[in-house]
Amino acid sequence: MNLSARQLPQATLIAKSDRILERTEMKPKYLGLEITQTAMMLNFDITYNVLSQLSERGIGISVEDFGTGYAAFNYLKTWTVKSLKIDRSIVRDLASDPSDRSIAIAATALAPGLNLDTIAQGIETPAQCQ
Repeated sequence: MNLSARQLPQATLIAKSDRILERTEMKPKYLGLEITQTAMMLNFDITYNVLSQLSERGIGISVEDFGTGYAAFNYLKTWTVKSLKIDRSIVRDLASDPSDRSIAIAATALAPGLNLDTIAQGIETPAQCQ
């Protein structure tokens, strides 16, 4: 599920997440929340606290649109995120644009060292997948 920058600072977000998990009897590990780099940087202290609480419950947090925002790499070791999602604007031209290819290679090389999964959005061709 996508979380917006507006939803993150809401005091009820944690309780709502708990109720949804309880009502659906879903294990937290099966719930993934996605947040953009930009949204993560707004209200830093509040966002960090909320994401930490969600992560402590076992809910997976993904950084969406990785490579398009302005977050520093340093935050990747601070946040309790589970995965990086490489934006489709980078994936689209992987086969033909050496710069996009370099960005994708760097992201996929960086993620394991930070114990993160990598997801490439919008793969449509074998060349992009490769």
